[in-house]
Amino acid sequence: MNESIIIALIFLNIYLVLKKIKQQDKVSHKYFLAAIFLLHYIAFIAYYKFSVVQQKDSFLFYQNALEANSILDFKIYGSQLMSIICYPFSKVGVNYFVLSLTFATIGFIGFLKYFQFLISRLDKNFYGNFIALFLLIPSLHFWTAGLTKETIIFYLMSIIFVSTFKNHRPTLLVVVSLFIVFLIRPYLLFILIIAFSIDYFLNFKGSLKEKRITMFVVSFIAILLTPILLNFLKLTEFNLERIKYNFASLVKYSQNFGGSSIDLKNSTYLERLFLVFFRPLFYDAKTLFQYFISFENLIAFFLLINFLKDIFIRKVKLNAMKNELFLLVTVILLILFYGIYMYNLGLASRMRVMFIPYMFIFLFVVYFKNHKNRSE
Repeated sequence: MNESIIIALIFLNIYLVLKKIKQQDKVSHKYFLAAIFLLHYIAFIAYYKFSVVQQKDSFLFYQNALEANSILDFKIYGSQLMSIICYPFSKVGVNYFVLSLTFATIGFIGFLKYFQFLISRLDKNFYGNFIALFLLIPSLHFWTAGLTKETIIFYLMSIIFVSTFKNHRPTLLVVVSLFIVFLIRPYLLFILIIAFSIDYFLNFKGSLKEKRITMFVVSFIAILLTPILLNFLKLTEFNLERIKYNFASLVKYSQNFGGSSIDLKNSTYLERLFLVFFRPLFYDAKTLFQYFISFENLIAFFLLINFLKDIFIRKVKLNAMKNELFLLVTVILLILFYGIYMYNLGLASRMRVMFIPYMFIFLFVVYFKNHKNRSE
């Protein structure tokens, strides 16, 4: 059975990439897509080997499911949801490699969605052509090419972005995607709701009555789900003492968490924000993987500096960003949230999967709109 599924997945991936390649008119776009495909499945092999050797997270999701007596042994949200997903497959004999390849395929479909959005907007002598190369970021593929929470989140956020950018209103597909996001990472749903609400009010062309009704429903759902969020964040008692206790526990945990942990207790919030955004950055890299990530972070650093410079000299107009508020607010809120507790370089690299695509697409779209306005 496993062999049959592997063959089916291989043919599915080949079909998806060849179909998309045939749709491209420019040879450069064909090569770009082929490079994404090749990089993603090199990352799949690398991540699969890494997860088996390390036997953490992804491997344990499957192993815990395999050894469980009942699906009721797991919570329906957070990391244990991954074991719930694995449970029925593990019990019928589907092995870890097959599930990993299945998830890698889901991640690749997410890349195809972003590719389709970007490729239709690439233009000659357009600075954003370079920004679009974020689809070739190795670490982005690494964390989305296996049995990971990041793979599902990456795919769902591609769906949410494409629909929101096009409609600026909730659709059934977005609602379902947000619900699954909530089950995996409850805090992410609340961040996306805030970003979506701002975008909806400013960009959706519906009546004020419709907007009020929608926001009432959204607010009601958010309030209804808040207890689950607080439990996920271990804030069963929402007071200052409980927050201090949880932070102290996190400090103690981080001191023994891997070889790339930082001193959370003696680090400032600004230092952690820099960690979320740009570390490792060569000077603190210790492994080959961290040097790869350092190169990625350096590129992101210069792109953001250049963006701020272009805003300052008014090469990029701030009023051109209204339609991109969903992207911008999501990125800012995620970075601010991760800056509260980020304590590990590897964790920072993995969490960037949540906001790096949105950040680069935001830059791409803003530059594209300015480029288009100048051309006209």
